[in-house]
Amino acid sequence: MPSVASPLHRRQGTAGPGGTSAEAESGSFAMWIALLTVAVVVGAVVFFATRGGDSKTSGAGGVAISGDAGDERDLDAAVADLVDDVAADDGDAGEPVTVEDALGALEQALSEARLYSGVEVSADDETVVHIESAQCEDPGLRAAVLAAREELVSAGFVGVQCYSLHGTRLFATDL
Repeated sequence: MPSVASPLHRRQGTAGPGGTSAEAESGSFAMWIALLTVAVVVGAVVFFATRGGDSKTSGAGGVAISGDAGDERDLDAAVADLVDDVAADDGDAGEPVTVEDALGALEQALSEARLYSGVEVSADDETVVHIESAQCEDPGLRAAVLAAREELVSAGFVGVQCYSLHGTRLFATDL
């Protein structure tokens, strides 16, 4: 009989501990994961607590976008501010306004509200302004129309119609 142990026996003796997940961890990795989790949670709480602002308003001018009754007052206040701004800029109210000037005032009000739209005289009725925009249902668009109302009426317009980019009429209003 050989006095040396079999090669298989030597391999078993030199192998390290088993690599299963049931083996107890040293604790340092688990501690780092716990600290990282706590840091992320604290960072999120600090971020949301310090960013301020009202979650019911949009970033463009603070115009309310949800359907609460208080939000309607915010929209009315924004419309009143836009109308006051346009009235304050209009130093020569006694002079007649041309069609181009009225359409330019509406385009300016829309671009200030970041509602880029095509504005032109309606092909069907020369007393109606035709707006083509992807944001016809945005409250800011109606506010911009009200802000340019005086110029539009002075130029002889009696209504405004807003069409989607696909040609669907989404709203029409009389001036």
